Amino acid sequence: MKRVGIVRSKKHLEKQLNWLQQLKLEELTELDYYSVEDITSIFMYINAFLITHAALIRTESRGGHFRSDFPYENDEKWQKKMIIFKRKGEVAIRYEHVETAFVN
Repeated sequence: MKRVGIVRSKKHLEKQLNWLQQLKLEELTELDYYSVEDITSIFMYINAFLITHAALIRTESRGGHFRSDFPYENDEKWQKKMIIFKRKGEVAIRYEHVETAFVN
């Protein structure tokens, strides 16, 4: 909650991301020899990494989370569908406009 809670900042998100990167989760390729408890912990750390990384990328406040360094919404930049994919070892990001429709 201190680093990736409801109120977030670049400083705390980067600190958490650095801590998670020290676990070297990307080097875990063979899970057959781990206990169920260990695998559960590994998946929780992976989930924490993904949430932290996504929160660091999103430079706005939206919904239930608040970025103290970016206190406002930014529809122009963030109201898009982001598609992240990996081809031949390279990660690419594609943005597509999202139409919003409010139904009464």
